[in-house]
Amino acid sequence: MMVDKDSQAAENKLDYNASVNGAAGKVEGNQIINNNHYYNQPQQDKPKEPPSDNKICGRLVFAIDGSLDDTSINRAKLKLIEARLRELSGDASIQIIAVEEGSIKIILEGSEDALQRIQELVDSGELTEVEGIPVEYVRPLNDEEVSKTEAKLRLVETIRNQTVSDLKGADLIGTDLIGANLTQANLTQANLRGANLPRADLRGANLPGADLRGANLPRADLRGASLPGADLAGTGLKGANLEGTNLEGANLPGTDLTKANLKGANLKWSYLTRADFTESNLTRADLTGADLRWTNLTKANLTKTRLLWTNLTEANLKLSKIKNTLFDDDSVGISDTEKAELIKRGAIFVKFIEQGSVVAGSLTQILQRILTINLKT
Repeated sequence: MMVDKDSQAAENKLDYNASVNGAAGKVEGNQIINNNHYYNQPQQDKPKEPPSDNKICGRLVFAIDGSLDDTSINRAKLKLIEARLRELSGDASIQIIAVEEGSIKIILEGSEDALQRIQELVDSGELTEVEGIPVEYVRPLNDEEVSKTEAKLRLVETIRNQTVSDLKGADLIGTDLIGANLTQANLTQANLRGANLPRADLRGANLPGADLRGANLPRADLRGASLPGADLAGTGLKGANLEGTNLEGANLPGTDLTKANLKGANLKWSYLTRADFTESNLTRADLTGADLRWTNLTKANLTKTRLLWTNLTEANLKLSKIKNTLFDDDSVGISDTEKAELIKRGAIFVKFIEQGSVVAGSLTQILQRILTINLKT
């Protein structure tokens, strides 16, 4: 069913980031988000689908070669693609309302004439690439996709307007949930990949096993949230409040945690390679057994932080605040020179003596020392 072009354009007016002034949408990470329309599907093998003979009804799948993991398909690139498609169709109403997995499926919305023009250009072979990226196929959304789109939109609208407590296993890929109230929500194994959640309230939320890859959560409140084993690879958590959050065994490579509050957070055995903790607060955080290779800890507050059995190879500890910070004597990636310098700055290195296969030594003394440190004001 077609919608009035003027009312639809007004409804779908987007707010691009200031870095892409003049665009008609907002892109977060590798996702384009419209507050009223968004749809993603689970990743599939790249299909080479033929053009459909179905009537175009306001939305169109425009598939291009690539993957959402390709960082070159960023907000600027998608803006250029949208502008180019507007130019080719001769209609400024064309909007990118979603980007899906499975190749890169761009969902377009616009007038019937404009979408028909784009399909004709692809079908005739006149349009084989856009902004240097090969076009795979173009077709209208099928009935199943339309149904799933509408269902997801209704769920997102419900989350925005009221408290939803049970979202276990929910498909929220790429959804726009700015400032959403998800306090104590059950998001166990939910799929939030590429979701847009700046300033969202996730205090006390349960997210074990959740997929948050590439999600955008700047200044989100996750105090006391539980995310053991969650996948947060490449997630944006700049300025987020993660005080007391449980991230044990979580996957956080390349995650942006600049200026984040991780006071007292549990990061034991987590995977943090190339994560950015610049100016973050890790006071009393527990990173026992964490993989911190190539991690940036510049100006991070590591007061009473536990870094026992961590891998700090190529980690940047310059200008970080070291006070009663616990390292084990055989920390991987710390040279003797670096160790001496860290001790001068206030680090404490504890030594474990192996006897056969049993760690003996003064374990009781070590635990007492840790307790003493934690009780100090």
